[in-house]
Amino acid sequence: MPSEVAALSGLEIRRDGVVLGRGAWNVAVPVDGAEHSIDVTAPGKVAWQGKVVVKAESDAAVLEIPALQVAPAEQERSSQGLRTLDTSPADAGSASRWGALEWAGVGTAGAGVVALGVGGYFLSSALGKKSDSEQDCTGNACGPQGYSQRTSAVSQGNTATILGIAGGALLAGGATLFIVGRVKASRTRTDSDSPPQSATLALAASPASLAAEFSARF
Repeated sequence: MPSEVAALSGLEIRRDGVVLGRGAWNVAVPVDGAEHSIDVTAPGKVAWQGKVVVKAESDAAVLEIPALQVAPAEQERSSQGLRTLDTSPADAGSASRWGALEWAGVGTAGAGVVALGVGGYFLSSALGKKSDSEQDCTGNACGPQGYSQRTSAVSQGNTATILGIAGGALLAGGATLFIVGRVKASRTRTDSDSPPQSATLALAASPASLAAEFSARF
């Protein structure tokens, strides 16, 4: 019997239905003259059966036990385990990819940050012009230069206010789009014919206003 068979966990050898102890393996033992059946079993392996004929007097016979085959059920479990290991990384990569809504959310939030930054610039400039106008103004009475500086300060202050409101709205909208996109991506999609997601963002800015238009399909 091959050593790899003898090393199998749970290996059992029966002669004529009687279990043979390990000490009777691969050694010559006396038996009655007759036909003897040998059954070999092990967990996860296909059972093997053989027969050996020993004559009544002065005879010896040797029966070779081959390597046991893996049981079909065990092969199927091994195959399923390999497929699970192979496909799990791909599934994780698919779940981590961003869709149109996530990218639209990031773009919208980015536009909000830009709007807030530009609004901060206009606010700083407005405060500077108001401070400069104090040199040519007494209360609300201003000379030509002071009047021009204060008018410019008011205009830039209004622009800063518009940009601040728009920037905050764009940030909030971008965060909402990103969260919605993540929720949709976490669901299992079974309909391969569903239309693709798409989103567009258009911005129009001027010194006194900021307009944004967003459209999405999903």
